[in-house]
Amino acid sequence: MKNISLPRPTLTDYQKRNTYYDIQNTHETTSEQDMEFMDFTNSFDWSGEIFQVNDKCGLKTALGEMVLPAAYEDMLVLSFRDTAKGDRVSACHNGKWGVVIADGIGTWHIQPEYDYIGYPCDFTHVRKDNKWGVLNVSTGEYLIPPECDSISHESMFLFINGLAVYDKDGKTGVISSCGAFTAAEFDDVEWSEGSVKVKYQDKWGFINEENKFTTDEDEAYYACQDS
Repeated sequence: MKNISLPRPTLTDYQKRNTYYDIQNTHETTSEQDMEFMDFTNSFDWSGEIFQVNDKCGLKTALGEMVLPAAYEDMLVLSFRDTAKGDRVSACHNGKWGVVIADGIGTWHIQPEYDYIGYPCDFTHVRKDNKWGVLNVSTGEYLIPPECDSISHESMFLFINGLAVYDKDGKTGVISSCGAFTAAEFDDVEWSEGSVKVKYQDKWGFINEENKFTTDEDEAYYACQDS
């Protein structure tokens, strides 16, 4: 639920925002202009609106344009994030989750065959037949097949500070938001800031670019990103 009630933008507000975007794209804005732009965008609720018809939900833009018909049991939409025609939306249809294009019709980008699918960023977590995997949303192909016992995630999102971990057969692997990942071969993983630390054969160390264990932190490849 939304904690702050903000007005919906009008068509004039959208046009004004686009003008701000054009100015920012010149890379010649001042700090005062950037602050003005931030204040303006933060003064409206640009998020899509989920509407219901006969226990089914659809999606409209902040301007009221219908981009998904009321044909779904559930969908993942972020509060205060702009929803535009052509966006990808994770949605549940006939009890299964997939990714649908908000094109006014509801064209499936990823067929609804999953028990759950996260927010459709570049990579997202999926559950199928009680196993977890990681999906490349752009291609629809698996980064990691749904063979994992668990995958860490934060609400709808796979990555926390650019990282996630997965468990398989009693061991743990590491995944980066850039698409790199290790085999599940570590006994423990720790990260809060800086380089990821892993426990391997009773030793603590790091993971290098070749996904090999190292005790040299200068070779560490997996590290937290700024949130």
